[in-house]
Amino acid sequence: RAAYLPPCMNAFVGADIPCAVLASGMTANPATALICDIGTNGEIALWKDGKLYVTSTAAGPVFEGAGISCGCQSVAGAIEKVTLQKGAFSVTTIGSTASIGLCGSGVIDTIACLLENGTIDETGAMEPEEILLCEGVSINRQDIRNVQLAKAAIAAGIRTLLEVTKTSEEEISVFYLAGGFGKHL
Repeated sequence: RAAYLPPCMNAFVGADIPCAVLASGMTANPATALICDIGTNGEIALWKDGKLYVTSTAAGPVFEGAGISCGCQSVAGAIEKVTLQKGAFSVTTIGSTASIGLCGSGVIDTIACLLENGTIDETGAMEPEEILLCEGVSINRQDIRNVQLAKAAIAAGIRTLLEVTKTSEEEISVFYLAGGFGKHL
């Protein structure tokens, strides 16, 4: 058996995005498509008119659980899913074990729940300093801000690609979310 280790495309565009592009099959289709591999670096590729455009943004490790007060990697006990059940938080952990913290998908679910129940508004403003999700695991105002910064970096990368290629959002036929984080959303 042999293993193929593809080269990096550039300094901050690693080998994972070309692999994601190949695995998606997006270049075999004439439709305009966008793929994002979101992690510490947000690697983004746009396929348009037979050309592939790529960029990378410094999203920070928030989507991997780092930079979050109760953040952790995607390991047994990490909260990977959060829902609201009759106004209360319901959490699902990897491996169905006791919760040890929030991984990236759990952070995103938590923020969605906080928006849904009105605890935070569309700007991310939150009145309480901290919200307890379950015993020993909470999310605070700074966590929300850290996610906003990472999201803004990804959005800036996407907008830059669209602007450089004179592509409107409506032209994108397919959007792929790749990588370990993307797999769990």
